[in-house]
Amino acid sequence: MYHAFATAAVATNSPSWVYVGNRAALTIQTRGITTATVKVYGSNREDDPGTGVNDIQIGADITADGIVRIEGPYRWVKAKITAWTTGTLYVEMQAN
Repeated sequence: MYHAFATAAVATNSPSWVYVGNRAALTIQTRGITTATVKVYGSNREDDPGTGVNDIQIGADITADGIVRIEGPYRWVKAKITAWTTGTLYVEMQAN
């Protein structure tokens, strides 16, 4: 399963949740961060938590390009750009 949370983003965002079906491991890749912060959130709610809900942050803030492995399982995941100053940012998820 692949999902792009942000493609060529140049501002903060409040993305929709992605149902990942209790996957045991996920990876989040960020590219293009110059000055920005990405937070990854998880939820095990039965239904979609809703765009305005953040639920529980998984791991530390992401402030540099790279790949972060998330150990689950989680039912829902989202990656939110909470701060942005410069750069064109890509945030992608791969579930195995």
